[in-house]
Amino acid sequence: MKKRKKLNLFNTFFLTTLLFVVPTFSDENNQKVYKNSADAHYNLGMAYFNGGDLGRAVDHLKQAILYNPELVVAHNSLGMVYYERGMIVDAIKHYRIAIQFDPNFVDAHNNLGVVYVNNGLVDEAIEEWKIAISLKPDDGNFHYNLGVCYTKKETIDAALNAFQSAIQYKFDFAEAHNNLGNIYIQKNLPEKAIEEYELAIKYNPEFIEARNNLGVVYNKQGRIEDALREWEKIVDYSFDFAEAHYNLGITYYNQGRIDEAIVKYQLALEYAPDNAEAHNHLGLAYFKQGRVQEAVKHYKLALRFEPSYAEAHNNLGKAWHELDRIDDSIQEYLLAIRNKFDYSEAHYNLGLVYEDKGKIDTAMHEYRIAIEYYPKYAEAYYSLGSVHEKEKQFEEAIKNYKLAIKNKSKYFDAYFSLGKLYLKLEKLEEALWNFKSAIKFNPDIMGIHYSLGQIYVKQNNFEKAVEEFKKAVKNNPSYPETYYHLGITYKKLGKWEDAIKHFKLAIKSKPDYIEAYNALGLLYFEQGKIEDSINEYKFAILYKPDYVVALDNLEKAIKTQQKGN
Repeated sequence: MKKRKKLNLFNTFFLTTLLFVVPTFSDENNQKVYKNSADAHYNLGMAYFNGGDLGRAVDHLKQAILYNPELVVAHNSLGMVYYERGMIVDAIKHYRIAIQFDPNFVDAHNNLGVVYVNNGLVDEAIEEWKIAISLKPDDGNFHYNLGVCYTKKETIDAALNAFQSAIQYKFDFAEAHNNLGNIYIQKNLPEKAIEEYELAIKYNPEFIEARNNLGVVYNKQGRIEDALREWEKIVDYSFDFAEAHYNLGITYYNQGRIDEAIVKYQLALEYAPDNAEAHNHLGLAYFKQGRVQEAVKHYKLALRFEPSYAEAHNNLGKAWHELDRIDDSIQEYLLAIRNKFDYSEAHYNLGLVYEDKGKIDTAMHEYRIAIEYYPKYAEAYYSLGSVHEKEKQFEEAIKNYKLAIKNKSKYFDAYFSLGKLYLKLEKLEEALWNFKSAIKFNPDIMGIHYSLGQIYVKQNNFEKAVEEFKKAVKNNPSYPETYYHLGITYKKLGKWEDAIKHFKLAIKSKPDYIEAYNALGLLYFEQGKIEDSINEYKFAILYKPDYVVALDNLEKAIKTQQKGN
């Protein structure tokens, strides 16, 4: 697979640009003439070359040149043989000799360009292909190769013109259509890119790179099923195409199909075992399943193959944090930041670790850096607000919770925390508004119904309070405080039997719930059940001997009992 592009998390897809160039033979290569010994050796050399016997090909092409030093086709072919054998200097030498004897020998210019571009001499390659095009302007291969060079130099408009020219002279040139599609992606013209990828596939249905790229564009447009269709076809044509498995894995992961994603990442690694991105994403999938040690293994493998991979350092930091290896976690986040100084997520995660260590000022500093590099970082605003609230800096907390919501309009936690803070500050209407906003995004959270119930009690709206407390019980039947507050509310409504029932449920859920014993004692006292009242107060005092409220109530109940006697 290709090297990792700069991207946002953990959602990488690869575009495959075919940057191959096309070598050419002279038309004379296939002419079997025997004018003299030079021609005979040349034809034998070409026969051996085509048969894969490069050693004998060299011998006969050299003999041809020995008999006729100006036989340009022999120099050109010898250059090609040397290039195949990795003898770059010798290849360049013979292409140049061919051009020296015949400056208009177009194939030698093209093949010299191939050697130049594949060895990093892009400007020199461009000059050769410009000459080739001037000699043979209707050859689509030459325009294509020129487009490859411009792509390498990132001169996008020039590359676009070159690929368009290639297609003009060779309309079914699938590779040119593919690369033209990639140019359109760089120019943010996805619909035009799709047209080109589809043409590439039309002219070559088994063109897996074009299908891969088409899948990438579909995915970015949210056309997930179309993307999956293209990548699955690739697997049908070429099961060992690692990029298709990788991209399928990412898509399955984003759909929550974690087991299937893991299978695809594993297949990608089977065919590309040193691919850092696939190891990193496999680690993410394992982490999602709670298989943290396996995640660590693959994050480490990602870093073995790419030590400066900031995202893998960040993810390994999260895994160490999960395993309570705090110092290791900090080290990985710092390495992530060293390799990518403006990596806002790493700064944010580092803040979370420092907050856990009680280093509040340092944590707040990291949250602020995260926001500096990503001003719309809702989670960082939220965490900053949470720290301010813990430090009793309530105005700053409110400000940051609101900024979190501004940058993430459906941020349940921010609405909920802001509502709880307003409730704490007795700003009931503000609290109510935020709780109602939060409940739109997650209506099944017990805490929010419990908090709404508290507000309605404070507003003397006891019927609505009961409704909310009941919803809280439904979402979490084991939370004793909800039963307790239901008991209090029923008592205010005069529904004493319901109140008694719920105080008892609170005690059942939490046997040392002293407030519930005391409340039940008070209720029995008001009903005239003095003995039952005394027993409940005694239970409260049993669990907390210095519980002053229960002690006072017990004394009052005993005196009442004595008077009655």
